[in-house]
Amino acid sequence: MRKSLYAKLAVVLLGIFLVAAAMNVALTIYTSRLYDEEATQKLNRGLAATIARQRPVIHHGTIDWKVLDNVFDALMAVNPSIEIYLLDGRGNILAFSAPPGKVKRKNVSLAPVKLFLSGHRLPIRGDDPRDLDRRKIFSVTRVDDGYLYVILGGSSSSHRCRTSRPAGSCSRA
Repeated sequence: MRKSLYAKLAVVLLGIFLVAAAMNVALTIYTSRLYDEEATQKLNRGLAATIARQRPVIHHGTIDWKVLDNVFDALMAVNPSIEIYLLDGRGNILAFSAPPGKVKRKNVSLAPVKLFLSGHRLPIRGDDPRDLDRRKIFSVTRVDDGYLYVILGGSSSSHRCRTSRPAGSCSRA
């Protein structure tokens, strides 16, 4: 009878240990991911603003498609893990740096954009235009009457922007 009592206690203790170990691993993975997202977003907080300052793409409410094409192409060559979107003031996607058919959304929620621009604590996840359910970290800046919205750590595959327009290579929504 003693052996069975010790065996039962050993099994219960082993089970408690395994559950605690699994919870520890899950918590470590979750907090590591949050830390990585926060660090990446902090490092790239000004990326969208830098892009907009270097190559203004909107002049008095008009999109300069040739400049936008060049900006998208150059940035995709340097860092293919970012995705760039030009949004209007309501969050509608006007242009993007992705092959046609990859972008699933027509607009993104501006609530995370406004949190980001107000200096809210990071990480902040915004809508991923390539997925109807997923949210990702981003950088954003105001450009004229809209926003330059940059998804950080986007698609791992190299994606060069394309369009059906005769001149240029970036997609218009």
